[in-house]
Amino acid sequence: DDRIWSVPLAIAHSEGTTRVLLTESETVLTGIGDPKTANAGGAGFFRTQLTPETTIGTLASDFAAASPADRHTLVDDAWALTVAGRWEAVDFIDVAKACAGDDDLNVWQAVSAGLADICHILDGDALAAFQSEVRDIARPAFDRVGIEPGANDDDRTRERRATLIRLLGITGADEAIIDASAGMLDHPDASLRAAALTVATHHGDESMYQQVHAAWHAADTPQAEVRNLRALANFPSTALIDWLVDEILDGTIRTQDGPYLLRNALHNREAGERVWQRIKDNWDDINERFPSNSLSRMLEGITALDTDAGVADVAAFLAEHPLPQGEKQIEQLQESQRVNAAFRVREVDRLGHTLT
Repeated sequence: DDRIWSVPLAIAHSEGTTRVLLTESETVLTGIGDPKTANAGGAGFFRTQLTPETTIGTLASDFAAASPADRHTLVDDAWALTVAGRWEAVDFIDVAKACAGDDDLNVWQAVSAGLADICHILDGDALAAFQSEVRDIARPAFDRVGIEPGANDDDRTRERRATLIRLLGITGADEAIIDASAGMLDHPDASLRAAALTVATHHGDESMYQQVHAAWHAADTPQAEVRNLRALANFPSTALIDWLVDEILDGTIRTQDGPYLLRNALHNREAGERVWQRIKDNWDDINERFPSNSLSRMLEGITALDTDAGVADVAAFLAEHPLPQGEKQIEQLQESQRVNAAFRVREVDRLGHTLT
């Protein structure tokens, strides 16, 4: 495709903002001061490749001058560059460190998503070292907002608190947050209650599984029912997730919920591969039982099977068992799975050595 699309840029720099329309495949701009971002306001549908040093400098040194939208765009682009292999994972960790003083919800959601994906590829000493880094990154922001909602908290503040609790409790394995979460499952604040449930179930045992399972059955609102049901896929136990899959397959769990639970369970760090095997073993039954338009949603979870063996197995199985619809979506999911596997190959040893 030889077409060239015109791209409007809003370049934020040390002397203000310069707006430029790119009409050629390559354009050299001069006289615009020290550039901070070429997508000021985050309105452009494109990525900006800055150096890690420029991004970190803007987030840390020029924090007050950059708008929340610009800071979010910088973090989001940083993670995209990391996944694409143009940056190293350690560069993104440094970007996250530069956000320690930030109090914007969108910024912390972007930081949290990237750190969670890094966490997924690590084990052993490297994982423990990384979790310590995460706690150091997120704890100052959490301490500023506090664990209990304030009387004047707006919705974004409440959701920021919940985001930081999930980041610390799941990705950072913060013992204080884990312990506190187990005692906040009935908290009156909805955002805090949901975050506490997510953290508690990521670390829960069979007793807690039974507790959440009972809460699902006893729920008096649709929201509570869905929240507790979907939390069952979080438990770090192959045996408990097997039990959940059994209830999906035997009809105890409704067919409109089953595909989404299986999707979530595929993301389970401990049980994802086992869930994929169960899906393959029961493929005909799943196709008959679930609505055909929900199967591609179920397979969104394959992106977490991010090993070379997982990529090959998924590709071979889906080639032999094509879905009746959603072909383009499945192709995109497999592409994302391959991207995630390539990220693991590049980073697991390199980052592990850096961390330890």
